[in-house]
Order: sequence, then structure tokens, then C-alpha cells
Amino acid sequence: MTRARTLFATAALLVAGAAIAQPGSAPPPAPGPGTSGGVPGTNNPYARPSDMGEMDSATMPSSMDQIRRGTQAASDARAAERARRENGSAVPAKPSDLVASAAISDVNGQPIGTIDSVDAEGAVVVTVAGKVKVPLNAFGKNRKGLLIGMTKKDFEVLVAKANATPAG
Repeated sequence: MTRARTLFATAALLVAGAAIAQPGSAPPPAPGPGTSGGVPGTNNPYARPSDMGEMDSATMPSSMDQIRRGTQAASDARAAERARRENGSAVPAKPSDLVASAAISDVNGQPIGTIDSVDAEGAVVVTVAGKVKVPLNAFGKNRKGLLIGMTKKDFEVLVAKANATPAG
């Protein structure tokens, strides 16, 4: 009887193996939950471009935005570093450095405007966007002259907000 069971089990395994190897048979079972298993459209970073779906990481719009922002930030950092090398290290400006008609630049060396007047509370800086009073401790100085520790674009946004008429 033991030999009969062994023969029966062997025959069953051979039949099952043959059924799996037959063309047109059912595909292997899907991978368990939480795995992509190489299935296109399941955020598979290794999928071929023709297999990629809308939700794969390389085609997601947010991924492109992250890449663009990262590239822009790196470009801005390189420009600021290049300006520091060309213009020398910045040090805090002394009150005697802040005089009327002195030119002001941003961290990248781009001209921002000029000082209109200076008092104990700050210096009034004139730009194309308007006038704004800047605290004295916000100014720095390098080989090229006076500067403010932000980009021209950011400074112009602050000037525009300071000169905006309040609603109401």
C-alpha cells in the first residue's frame, strides 16, 4: 500500500508539472500585496518606457517638478558661490559705509538700487519697484561694495509688498 501511494503521488506531480508547462496555461499567481512585481503602471522604476503607465515615477508630474526645482536650486547655489569667489567674502557693513547715493547689490552681484537716506533706524533704498527702509544690520560689504543677503528678485518682491496700497 505504501508503494501504491508513492506511485500515485509521483504521477500526480508529473501531471501537475506537465499542466503548468503547457502553452496557453494560466499565468503564475500575482505577487502579494505591497509589491509591484514588475507590473507596468505600478510605479515600477525598472519598467521599459513602453511598459510605463501614468503612475510610474518617471512620468509623474510631481517628479518633474521636483527635478526642475532641484536643478534650479543647484543653479542658484552655483551662481551665488561664483559671485562670492569673484567679489570676495562678505562682512557686515559698518554704519560709516552706509551713505546716500551708495549702490546696493544682491548676493549674486546684481545691482538692486541706491541708498536715498540713512538714519539710526535704517537706510532708505530706492529701487525701480519703489522705496523701502532696510535695517542697518541687513547690509553687508565685499570688494565690490554694499550688498543685501538676498536675490534681486526676492528683494523686489519685498519692496512691492511694502509699497502696495492696503485694501479697504
